[in-house]
Amino acid sequence: MAIQDFITQIWAKSTGRQLSSPEDDWLPGPTGDSEFQINYADKMAKEDNLYLDENSLESGLLEDDLFFKTESDLKIDPKILDFYQKTSNYNFGIEASWNPFFKVFSNLLQQLFSNRLQQLNLPSKSADLNTSFISSILKLKNDSDDRTVWTIWNRKSAKTKKLIFSGIYTFCKIKNKDFFKIIFPLPHGNVSVLLEKEILKDGSLVLKSNGK
Repeated sequence: MAIQDFITQIWAKSTGRQLSSPEDDWLPGPTGDSEFQINYADKMAKEDNLYLDENSLESGLLEDDLFFKTESDLKIDPKILDFYQKTSNYNFGIEASWNPFFKVFSNLLQQLFSNRLQQLNLPSKSADLNTSFISSILKLKNDSDDRTVWTIWNRKSAKTKKLIFSGIYTFCKIKNKDFFKIIFPLPHGNVSVLLEKEILKDGSLVLKSNGK
């Protein structure tokens, strides 16, 4: 294990808090090992006796529309639903620039973690940020019934060919609210992002990360 990973984990344990009650069952997710490589999908498939299905035609982050069902009369725009159900059909581009203050931390993050782990790997050069993505969807499925257990979305920079994000996309429920849960595996742990959905009157979708 790299020394910076060890120090980071010690810091997380000393400043965080342990959760173990049934109410916290939304928190666990796949992790990497000490020799973390970005092909963690192979590790997950082997451990859970699953097989990999990559970039099948019309493969999406969702396989049904249950996540977007609401008790109200609000309906999500069909184009948004099509994106989530057929993500592999879409191409992506990004135009962004760094705030000079945060760019210093971006360089540090890349040198210590991102370049080696190939995770959360945003380029520090603004010119490299303005690029299209090479996107791929990986499904980890049961051999017996072809049921999808995990969905992974990888995005590489078309310009640098480096992997920028590799996240496991799933769902969880906290206090009767549905959340998107994106898991970014790391050595002996992960970073998990929770996004609460809101469907507006015009059918648009808002994914919110605010709140506790």
